Amino acid sequence: MLPHQMRAGDFACLLCGSKLNLSISDIAVGIITGTCPMCSQPFTIKLNKKDIELLLEAEETGKQQ
Repeated sequence: MLPHQMRAGDFACLLCGSKLNLSISDIAVGIITGTCPMCSQPFTIKLNKKDIELLLEAEETGKQQ
């Protein structure tokens, strides 16, 4: 479950705090893995269907503003 309303670009590395540069097209239900662009440490994000719905809603809200 997402801690608050957030967009795909809001995901950050837990080690160094840098943005992971994810876009909505990089997001899918299940486990997403990759490496941080700044510190090169691996990251894992686990999202369910409700999380995806919330991310899409936040993206749409951001486009309208």
